[in-house]
Formats: sequence, C-alpha cells, structure tokens
Amino acid sequence: MQYYVGAMVTLGFFAIHYFAWTEIQHELPASTKDSEKKFGFKTILSASKAGITAVSILVPGNILIIQNAILVESGADVTTIGVEKRHLLIGAILYLISLFFGVVTCYYIVYRRYSVDVSRDKATAMIFGFQLCALVGGMVQSLLGIAQLF
Repeated sequence: MQYYVGAMVTLGFFAIHYFAWTEIQHELPASTKDSEKKFGFKTILSASKAGITAVSILVPGNILIIQNAILVESGADVTTIGVEKRHLLIGAILYLISLFFGVVTCYYIVYRRYSVDVSRDKATAMIFGFQLCALVGGMVQSLLGIAQLF
C-alpha cells in the first residue's frame, strides 16, 4: 500500500479538483469577448507547457537516480527492485501520465479556443487538472523514494 501514495495523492487531488470545479462552474459567467477567450487560451496553454517542461526534466532525473541506486548496490543482487526504486519508478510513471495529459490539453484547447472560452470549459479543466494532479502525485512519490535512499 505504501507504494501507491503518489497515486492516492493524485486521485485525491483530482477528486477535490473535480468537486470544486463542478461547484463553481455555475457561478462562472460565460465569456463572449474574443480578448477574454484569447487570454484564457494563452493562460492555460502556458501553464500546460510549463507542466510538460517540468515533467521532461523530472522523468530523466528519476531514471538517473534509479540507475545510480542500482550501481551503488554493486555487491547486491541488482535484479531485485528495492522499496526506494519502486517509489521512484511509480513517480516516473505518474510523470509520464502527467506528460500525456499535458499534450492532450495542448492539443484539445487549440481546437476549442474559437468555439468556447477554454478557461471556463469543464472538459479542459478536467484534462488540465489531471495533468497537474499527476505531476503533484509524481513529486510526492519521488520524494518518498529519495528519502528512503538516504
């Protein structure tokens, strides 16, 4: 059960995000101005690209830490995966999930930006929210793995 702390954090944050979004969605006024739609599009696209950039740095970092942990155990059986390496591996998987949803967000909002205000679109919020939640869960999982290395 301890191996899935990052996944539980991801799902917990996403549940909070989902229920908070559905609660305030009725209070958000619909935007018809092109300048507001363009601002919402640029804001979400920039934030999604920032998440993609962070993940593209964190995935190789996790893999290097796993590789270094295996090399340090030169006298041990390196075919077994220790607890700390499992945490780091699950963290890397959560980062890759975040990367996937980040690319989907960028792809989705480009095609939706002219028809709706993507900053108030529920589908955009769910895709983008899961990208950020997976990133946070991956960071928690990676930190648990790094803490057990030392």
